[in-house]
Amino acid sequence: MNYLAIKDLNEPSRVSEALVTYGTAFVTDNGKPIAIMMEITPDDEPLELERAMHLARGKIAIAAIREQSRRNGVAKMSQEDIQAEIAAVRAERKKRA
Repeated sequence: MNYLAIKDLNEPSRVSEALVTYGTAFVTDNGKPIAIMMEITPDDEPLELERAMHLARGKIAIAAIREQSRRNGVAKMSQEDIQAEIAAVRAERKKRA
């Protein structure tokens, strides 16, 4: 993966070269990634690529939630336990309202 400092964005030739070479690049600010840039070819549909990136981010988030539920035992809860938890939370909210 290629990294470009935010100040490198002022040099379009450097950005183009990085994207042609690597296809993607992380843009960093003080060494911390803040964005991802992706090469777009004439055949690509930019809005479809953007949609795909959002879907991928969602899939990553769901995978992380599932992994966390496996680690903390929530994945093993019975349907009755889940319904009891929902009822308890709703009752608590009703008290506060």
